[in-house]
Order: sequence, then structure tokens, then C-alpha cells
Amino acid sequence: MKFQSQGFTVIELLIAFAVLSLVVVGAAGFFTQGFQFTSYNEDKLSAVHLSSLVLEKVQENFNETACPSTSTENLFPKYLSLFEDTQADGAFLLNDKKFYISLLLYCNGSQDLKTMHVQVYDSVTRDKLLSENFGYVELQTGGTAQ
Repeated sequence: MKFQSQGFTVIELLIAFAVLSLVVVGAAGFFTQGFQFTSYNEDKLSAVHLSSLVLEKVQENFNETACPSTSTENLFPKYLSLFEDTQADGAFLLNDKKFYISLLLYCNGSQDLKTMHVQVYDSVTRDKLLSENFGYVELQTGGTAQ
């Protein structure tokens, strides 16, 4: 007696469907993680660009005559008028996301150049530092280092 195949059995179809499901779920996870990675890198790139822009503009228009009272005093609100992309809460809006700036000035002894530190965060609570940049500025005439 000769056995002839008329098609696939139910068990063969279930096994094929299970294998195909595993492949699809694995590929979906790969693409989801890829999109998250791309979004994170877009935020980082925007933050790097923003920190460079802030540092450059503040260096060009620096007008402090004395060091801040504490090394954690954020000087950025004094320079908000230099930037037209800021929101009412002081945040930059880039790519439909808000970035918050911290501008610190470190006064080390009697050195003529003072270290400026720009930090870009993803929220006002400074949850995640996305970028930071350093530069140098000189206090205006009559300034004293603390």
C-alpha cells in the first residue's frame, strides 16, 4: 500500500506557526530596541550641539565682574536673552523635546581665566546629564576672584 501526502497535518502547521512566531517576536524586539537607541542618540546629539552653542554665545557676551557666591550657582538665567529658542521655564525646545541648561563658573585662585562649565539635562530636576562642555572666560575689569 502506497501512502500519499494530501498536505500538511495540523501538528506540522502548529509547529511552523510557533517557529514563525518566535522569529517575528525576536525581530520586533530588535526593531523596538533600535528605535529606542536612535531616539537616545538623537537626544545626545542635540544636547552636544546645544552645549557648544551655549558655551560659544556666553563666551562672546560674557559680562560677569565677580565670581558667583557658590560654585553651584547657575548663571544661565542671566544669559537667557541671548537665545530666542528658550521657553518660559528656561528650557530649550529642540526636536519637540525640552533641554535644560546649567551654566557654572569655577574660580580657581588668582588665575586670569575662569572655567565655564555648561551642562545639558533632559529635565529641570537634572535626572539625566546628556552633555557637558567646558570653556574659559575672563572676568570683566574690576572683577575679583573668590
